[in-house]
Amino acid sequence: MADENPRAADEFRTSDRDEAQQHISAVFSPHVLDVIDKSCDLNVRLSTTVLPAITLGYLRHGAEVVVQPGRLGSYFHVNIPISGHTRSTRGDDEIITGENVAAVLLPTESSAMLWSRDCEQLAVKINRTAVENRLSLALGHPMDAPLRFDLAMDLTAGPAQSWVHTVRSLLDALRADPTLLEQPLITANFENLIVSQLLHAQPHNYSEQLVTKHALTRPRTIKRVTDLIDASPERPHTAAELADAAGVSLRTLQDSFHEQLGITPMAYLRQVRLTRAHEDLATTDPAGGLSVRDIAYKWGFNHLPRFAAAYRERYGVPPSETLRQA
Repeated sequence: MADENPRAADEFRTSDRDEAQQHISAVFSPHVLDVIDKSCDLNVRLSTTVLPAITLGYLRHGAEVVVQPGRLGSYFHVNIPISGHTRSTRGDDEIITGENVAAVLLPTESSAMLWSRDCEQLAVKINRTAVENRLSLALGHPMDAPLRFDLAMDLTAGPAQSWVHTVRSLLDALRADPTLLEQPLITANFENLIVSQLLHAQPHNYSEQLVTKHALTRPRTIKRVTDLIDASPERPHTAAELADAAGVSLRTLQDSFHEQLGITPMAYLRQVRLTRAHEDLATTDPAGGLSVRDIAYKWGFNHLPRFAAAYRERYGVPPSETLRQA
């Protein structure tokens, strides 16, 4: 769940491995921290700034360490090197980060990092729902598969350099005037810019669609139907009723959706419902009493096993796990 209380930079220092693991896990996600060179003492420093959807952290360990967070689940994570290097793995992929290469970690794939002794990084944690909602908005329709960025970010490329500049500009602005954190409009605009720029700067499995989207204008027929679905996805819409609302035949509506969006109207409806269900699962306090079944039914999913299968296919985890991590 996104932190709804922005906080100015918090400073943390320790030479104790257990204390470091516990504190860094609380800021980012649970992980295992192992010191490789036992002859070298830890000298951990973590400085964090927390916004509603983004956490920015300067981190060093001062020793050669292995960090194993596994699957992140609720957020995307970018490690921007300041000095030193890491060997970063994500799933079956591996890269060496350094002066010109950052690493982009995913919610849906396990990751691990070997930090050099002199490694210092700017860590950017971005709420998964914020990124996916921004992508869906840019596409004009819900995602049909998990967002998957390339692992290596080329920091010599213009868009990536611009993105890092925006992140650093936000930190500089907050350092100069911490009261900006008390201005929701300002922080929201910064967050939207960072997320939007990341979707532009770092290649991913929707990059081609985003480029194509700018060249297409959605026909009025499709817009009527998508607006209707977006406004009330929980309603028991049928394809025939949607065609009537658009004032066209069912065949014409289906052909238009296939040509413009590559899916059927009912598939679009299911995607919107999945997105709304995911948002509820990611932000609902499990102690509040709402169950996966309650949320599934709320958004029009009357067959729980099919909902669970569709959710896992799209988000990489069962809905119960998202609810537990909220």
